[in-house]
Amino acid sequence: METFAERLIESLNKQKVTQSELARLLGIKPQSVQALCSGRAKTTAYLSDISQILNVSPIWLRSGKGPRSLAGSDRVYLATGRIPIVRWDQIEHLDLVAIAGDEETTWINTPKPLGADSFALKIVGNSMMNPAGDSFPPGHIIAVDPKWPLKNDCYVIASMENQKPVLRHYTEEEGRQYLRLLNPSYPNPVSDVTGHMKLYGIVRGLYKDFD
Repeated sequence: METFAERLIESLNKQKVTQSELARLLGIKPQSVQALCSGRAKTTAYLSDISQILNVSPIWLRSGKGPRSLAGSDRVYLATGRIPIVRWDQIEHLDLVAIAGDEETTWINTPKPLGADSFALKIVGNSMMNPAGDSFPPGHIIAVDPKWPLKNDCYVIASMENQKPVLRHYTEEEGRQYLRLLNPSYPNPVSDVTGHMKLYGIVRGLYKDFD
């Protein structure tokens, strides 16, 4: 397969995902996916999202080089737009099957598709409130995707050694990793990740709860 279009079409066929379905999952027009499959469009800003949905390496999809499958995973990234709200004390031993089967579980519909293992959390406390820029007020709901790749300048649910999972701003600088609070009134808002950080997922959306 010499071209991006050929690799994309083969990956769609292997995962039994139609062009229209891919467009819906990405939240873009079907014509945009058709342009990629026909070769009229040579690149896309949705490369990472497409690779996750089709379970292929973005490097392979773009260039044809390297392993085809996503590193460390043979699992298909199944997308969904409906996820359960879980409690913070459930994160460390999360059982989404049991949560989904609980009649008292509250579900939310997300405006964009997330991985099948995604879940929602209701914000508590004001440590991630910020008078300027991104802010996570108490009572709002965040959507968390455990399979989304970690990258610089994102929001994570993570814990350091012997600590509870928390929402933090994750950054990288000169080979070092940091977890940051957003509320400027808190002392010592930046933590240097010097030990093991357990990652529970990447925040993919913030929604206001009107209930």
